[in-house]
Amino acid sequence: MKRSGRKDEPRESMEKWLQTPEDWAPSFPEAKHLSPEEWRAKYPRTPRDRGGFLLARFSQLSNGQWRVSVWGADDMGMERDQPSRMEALELFKRLPNPVTRDALEKLGFVPA
Repeated sequence: MKRSGRKDEPRESMEKWLQTPEDWAPSFPEAKHLSPEEWRAKYPRTPRDRGGFLLARFSQLSNGQWRVSVWGADDMGMERDQPSRMEALELFKRLPNPVTRDALEKLGFVPA
């Protein structure tokens, strides 16, 4: 878990990889063995692919809410805000793996 000192960054956050059979414009290829930071350094841009990995994030927002988000390698993402840390953390822990857009919509996620 990381804590940030900058006002515009999340104060608390966690990240994990989820597999997906879908193209998330694009998905991350072969990312599971890399940390999110290592992936960003190794693959700053990725060709379109079919399936792969998504980056799931649990974070505290500056307004006191908590967010669980799931992102592809570019600008395709879905998110859901929660009023409490425990609700958001529980949602983060029970994200399906592999995950699809349909599964996230059923959990109340909306496009980001």
